[in-house]
Amino acid sequence: MLGLPVRDCTSGFKVFRRHVLETLDLEHLNSNGFGFQVEMNHLCHRAGFRLVEVPIVFPDRAEGTSKMSSRIFLEAEALVWQLRRQPRLAQTAPALMVGRAGVPTRERRAVGE
Repeated sequence: MLGLPVRDCTSGFKVFRRHVLETLDLEHLNSNGFGFQVEMNHLCHRAGFRLVEVPIVFPDRAEGTSKMSSRIFLEAEALVWQLRRQPRLAQTAPALMVGRAGVPTRERRAVGE
């Protein structure tokens, strides 16, 4: 729906160049958790940064339960529609690396400064 060059926006270990974090308006993010990852991918792509996905394989869950609830799902769905309605930006920025493996949080967004 967002036209991102990433197959799975909600999982992964994200690596951002410092310039990317300094370029984006991080003070006005609207989400956290799974939605934060979708929004960051969307903001980076709209700003013209390159996203790279490195696939990994997770084994099926053997114990415990998922953190994904119906509330989280509905919040993420609403966020995607909200992001889709935003106007397009000029594509002018340099590269960004986005890999897969962990789940960053809003508090970790400034790592690498």
